[in-house]
Amino acid sequence: VTTRQALSDMVVTISESELRAPFIMYGEAKSVTISATERVAMRLRRLVSQIEVIMNDERYTIASAQLFNGAKSCYLSPHRDPVTGKSLTPPGERYNGAQISLGNDSRVARLFTLESFSYDRTSDSENTDPASDQSIYLIVRLLRDGRDWGFFRIDPADYRGEQLIYRNGLYQVYVKEVRGDGYYEIEEAKANKATNLVLEYAQD
Repeated sequence: VTTRQALSDMVVTISESELRAPFIMYGEAKSVTISATERVAMRLRRLVSQIEVIMNDERYTIASAQLFNGAKSCYLSPHRDPVTGKSLTPPGERYNGAQISLGNDSRVARLFTLESFSYDRTSDSENTDPASDQSIYLIVRLLRDGRDWGFFRIDPADYRGEQLIYRNGLYQVYVKEVRGDGYYEIEEAKANKATNLVLEYAQD
């Protein structure tokens, strides 16, 4: 039991490429009296968030999914810039998640990531190399009627172009329409801009 000030600079760092349960949780309680008998009600929140990719077109399924450029660490306590008030991710190394194979009939892919905030995303700029973007992105391999349809890049972002993934959140990416083939190799999808997918985002 300690104060927000004491927790503010504590950082949790993952050591593997795949986040798995049980997840570290964080909570706060106000006006607590420490005693041997009193119980303290506290709402705990996971430090991780879940991103779901959901296929709306029944002709397509998701064969595999992978998260790239995820935050390798996050603050134990929610951390904000004292000047701007913006939520912060600790500076440092990013990581690529393990590829998740889903078989031939899955229309939902679920991936986990530590909270991550990117306010100056540049991957949609005509003059910027997507490989230099420091935001989280996903690569999914789609099948159409059981046949390989290629690799597709997804760059989750809100209507402002910002990528704000808060702890304990659920972020859903609906694939409303597939307008063409994906990339033949996963490295092509990583190095190029997202293409041929019509997406809709939801946050819970």
